[in-house]
Parts: sequence; structure tokens; C-alpha cells
Amino acid sequence: MDNQNVREINLADLFFYVLTKWRVLIVGALLGAILLGAFGAVRAIRNKPDEQELQTAQQEYEDAMKAYETNKEKLGIRIDNLENNLKQQQYIQERSIMLEMDPYNIYEAVISYYVDTNYEIVPELYYQDPNYTTVITNSYYAAIQRLDLNSIFVSASKKEILTDNPVDGNGERLLSASVDAANGTLTITARADSEENLTRLTDAIQETINDTKKVLDRTIGEHSLSVIDSSTSQTVDFDYSSLQQSFSDNIYNLMQSLADTNDELANLEEPAAPAQTPVAIKSEAIKFAIIGLICGIFLVALFYAFFANISNRIISVDEIKDHYQLPVLGTCRKIKRQNKLDSYFAEKLGLSSRTNEDEIAYIKASKDLYLQDKQTLIVSCSDETRLEELTDKLNEADVNTKYTIAGNLARSAEAVDALSKATSVICVEKWGKVNHEDFRNELIMIRKVVPQDKIAVIVMQ
Repeated sequence: MDNQNVREINLADLFFYVLTKWRVLIVGALLGAILLGAFGAVRAIRNKPDEQELQTAQQEYEDAMKAYETNKEKLGIRIDNLENNLKQQQYIQERSIMLEMDPYNIYEAVISYYVDTNYEIVPELYYQDPNYTTVITNSYYAAIQRLDLNSIFVSASKKEILTDNPVDGNGERLLSASVDAANGTLTITARADSEENLTRLTDAIQETINDTKKVLDRTIGEHSLSVIDSSTSQTVDFDYSSLQQSFSDNIYNLMQSLADTNDELANLEEPAAPAQTPVAIKSEAIKFAIIGLICGIFLVALFYAFFANISNRIISVDEIKDHYQLPVLGTCRKIKRQNKLDSYFAEKLGLSSRTNEDEIAYIKASKDLYLQDKQTLIVSCSDETRLEELTDKLNEADVNTKYTIAGNLARSAEAVDALSKATSVICVEKWGKVNHEDFRNELIMIRKVVPQDKIAVIVMQ
């Protein structure tokens, strides 16, 4: 039996019921947009100041716009400069040999050479041969300074000496030399990040020294070159650690400055046009039109939802199935075709999107499943003209069953008399028009004569 005291409205059914009124929703939205848009425009026009105030406000607006555009351009240039600087620093960080080295674990080699030209002063000679020891020693120094460090390290570490990097400098932290021309000594200091790279560097130094000696023997004069001291060790360079930290801090500061500048640009607000200008009037009208659009849709939707609730109307097929435990044989449409939107919303409410011919065949099959009687009475709270049309189609499609119209039980004595002789009944109810109270009263009368399992429903759209 159905629950006669409580009616639970399914929110999904209510939502799609409201959407079936989408044409009215659109009309309501347009009316709301037009009315409130016009109100916004009139409101802006009425608040228009006098001519003097208008000119002053317009001048202030133009000045503010110029300042806004200038600030925007400056911030854009600053962002470009910061981005370029940051990219350059990040490139240095990725490629620099020195920035990769561990300042607390540096491999260092110190080599001291002695240059001997066998120069002697002969007292009895007026003219003395020149002493080339200083020239030769400085030539070795120059050769060491020209040594290409990148050719030594790049192939091994994929890094290089970047001369525009204050940490790398000209590579003097990796290779440096000092000359004592008076004593003919040359001291070379080499550094690397590993023992293997240090060996590669010292081999390159020795090769350069040997090649330079051959050239100097041929061009200046023969001389001897010997190693008077050589040592290898691991050392720590605190100054180099400070330079690395300073470089990292610089990148962080650039990133922070870029983020702050981007925030400043994002927060830079364009000046609002004076309320009396056409731009401001249009803006005010658009703003109120959007509000009206939303309010129009909301009010129409609220009306239909409220109406469906207080009118106690049956809005979905599931309400009949769940509330009254009756089978629904099918649904018939009033028109032959529906657009896709109407069909979609109807299906969500349990209404069929099949053609009337297919639906009649479906109703016949459902009737044979639920009602096996050869005579069936049709009653309704709906339009009797539609009942005649439906009954004719059912009689044509189902020649084994006699369908008879009784009409509205609440209004017709003949219908009540026909009900007293019925063995099965089909209630044909119009979707969205029949309320629960009328349908419940109709079922009370039917159930006094016909058992529950001999009652079925057809929904007319």
C-alpha cells in the first residue's frame, strides 16, 4: 500500500523537473538581464555629476591611466631584466667548474722550477753578453698564463671556465704562477676537484713547459730547467667558500626580486573610469545585467520548485512506482518528436523518448506481463479526448484485449458503474498535471473493486 501521510521529494527529480522548463528559465533570465541592466544604466546616468566635476574626474582618470601605463611598462622592463639576469646566473651555475668544486676538499699541487743559463761575468772584457735569465723565466710564466684550462676540464666534467663569472675569474684559482726573476725561479700552483683532474692539469703544465723550452732554446739561447720542489696535498679555501655562498645568495635574491616584481605587476590596478563616462555606464549596465540574469534563472527555478511542492503534483515516473508500488506500463508523448534537450530531461524523469508507435508496442508487451485479463478498463484524471486516442491505438495494437474507457471516477457516475464490473484497470495519468491527492482517491475507489496486482499505470506526457 502507498504511504498516505508522507511524501518525499527526490531532489534529483525536482532538479530535472525544473530543467524541463528551460524555455521559461531562458525567458526569465533574459527579462531579469534586461530589467536590471536597464536599471543599472539609468542609475549610472542619474548619478552623473555636473560638467565641471565631469571634466575634473575625466582629467584625473587620464592622469591616473598615464601613470598606470608608465608603471606597467617599467615593471615589465624590470621583469625582463631580472629574467635575463637570472637565466645568465643559472647558466653559470650549471656550467661553471669553480661552482662545482668543494672548497673543503681541494686537490693542490705546487711545482717550483729553476732556470739556469750558465751566465758568467768576465772582468777583463769590456763588453759583456746579456743575461737572459729574466726573459726566459718570464717567457715560461707567460706560457703558463696562456694555458687553455677549458681544453683540459671540459671533456672530463662537462664544465668550463666562465670569465664573466666572478667566482671563476680567469681561472687563477685553478692555475696561478709567480716569478722570482733575480733568482731565476718559477713557482706554479695548480688546483682541481679530484686527484684525476689534478694529474691531468699537471701533465698539461709539464707538456707546456717542455714545448716552451724547445722554443726558447732555439730563439733565445740554451738553458737548463730543473724542478727544485714539488708537492701535492688537499687543502681548504674559505675565501672560495664565501664566493660560492655569495653567488648562491645572489641567485636567491634575483628570484625573490622577480617574484616580488611579478606580484607588484599583478596587484597593479587599472584606474576605474569615472561613473559618468560611457565606459562606466556600459560597465554598470553589464554588471546589473549579469546579476539580473542569475536572479531571473533563480527566481523561475524557485517558483517551479515551490509550485511542484505545494501543488503535490506527480513529477516523475519513479514517484508512482515507489510511492504506490504500481507498475508503469509506459509513457506516451503528445507530440511525435522532441528535441534532444527535452528528451534528455524527460528520460531523467523516467519518461520515454521512444516514438508513439514504439511506445504503444512497449505498453502492449508490459500489459501482457503484468495484466493478463482480456478486458481492461481505462480510467483517468486526464483529458478524455486523449483517452479515446490512446484507447483506439491500444485496441488496434492488441486485438486479444478489449480496452474500454470509463473516464474520470471522481466526476462520472458511468465511470464508477463501469469500475464495479472491471477485473483489471489501467490508470492513465497526465505527467505534471495530476496531484497525489486526486490519484490517491482514485486508487482508493479502484482498490475496493480490483486487487493491487490488477492495477497498472500509463503516463501521458
